[in-house]
Amino acid sequence: MLINGSLFAQSVQNANDNISINNLRTIEVVGSASIELEPDQVFVSFTIKDYTSNGKVLTIDKSEAEVKKLLSTLCIDAKNLSVVNVYGYMSYVEGANAATYQSRKSYRLKLDDVTKITEFISRVDKSFIESINIDESSHSDLTEHYKFVRIQAVKSAKDKACDLLQGFGEKCGRVLKVEELQLTGNTDLSQPNVRYQQNDGPDVGADTQKIKVSYQVKVLFEIK
Repeated sequence: MLINGSLFAQSVQNANDNISINNLRTIEVVGSASIELEPDQVFVSFTIKDYTSNGKVLTIDKSEAEVKKLLSTLCIDAKNLSVVNVYGYMSYVEGANAATYQSRKSYRLKLDDVTKITEFISRVDKSFIESINIDESSHSDLTEHYKFVRIQAVKSAKDKACDLLQGFGEKCGRVLKVEELQLTGNTDLSQPNVRYQQNDGPDVGADTQKIKVSYQVKVLFEIK
């Protein structure tokens, strides 16, 4: 029978560690921390369509030019606008000799200034807009905030353990084990807090939700 030496040695070491911890007086606590952030990045999706004005058909190319002109007026970089999809369908009208093709074009727009959301949605020509939605919000320094809540959660665990032991006249010792329980950052804005749909009429309010970053950690301390 063959036995992997390094794996066997690691198993023996883990067993010895467990025995040594079991021989100690310990306290295990859960620490948590959370913060709320105002998003500084918001992603908006919208779809434009061919439409008729005064008997004249205006194509999505003209509508796209109008959108880009508005972005320039609002000092929004056109590079933040990307095409997601281009599609269309045949439209049949009773009594007409032929069907007409209706084009659609979907976009995703990144806004680094969230104060411009309402202005963009309220000023864009609704004649060629089929739908507008806020899809997602984020924060440019989200990684640093994740790091911050991790540190605060660990401090919370230590403070909790020390406070509990103080009531028994004991002191908190070294850390023996750390287990991560949860790290979340809620940036999903898929719920319809901002939406415009042609069939339902415009709704141009723009209340972006805060981003909540939370973290939980379980820590095992030695009792001195």
